Amino acid sequence: MDRKKVAIMTRMAFYQQGKGKDDLKVTQYYKKDYASLHMWFSLIWMTIGYALVIGALFFSFSDRIFTHTHLRYYIRLGMAVIVVYLILLLVYGIASHTYYSDKHKASRKRVKRFMRDVVRLEKMYGRDAEQ
Repeated sequence: MDRKKVAIMTRMAFYQQGKGKDDLKVTQYYKKDYASLHMWFSLIWMTIGYALVIGALFFSFSDRIFTHTHLRYYIRLGMAVIVVYLILLLVYGIASHTYYSDKHKASRKRVKRFMRDVVRLEKMYGRDAEQ
């Protein structure tokens, strides 16, 4: 066995047992589709979490909330909840889209390196078979 072959096969085996499984799943999608799909999942979960936090705060401070009798107070409170939600939605959407785009790019890079090793190994075995 050639040392170069062993080194390449070892590197390939470590990759396949580690990040290789996830990378192959990630690279099945186009980058835009992968990032958009995961961004939507993130936004849905963020919305659920935000609703739970608002619900918990509502029940925690319901005695203070219901002491006010002016409709203007409830309108301001509702607007504040909506504005904070929209800001969080925008920031979280941009951040998650960027994160998943970078993740796809890194996975694609590792898969290309793996495929380059496969081709290099095939060429080495092809040369050995000719001799």
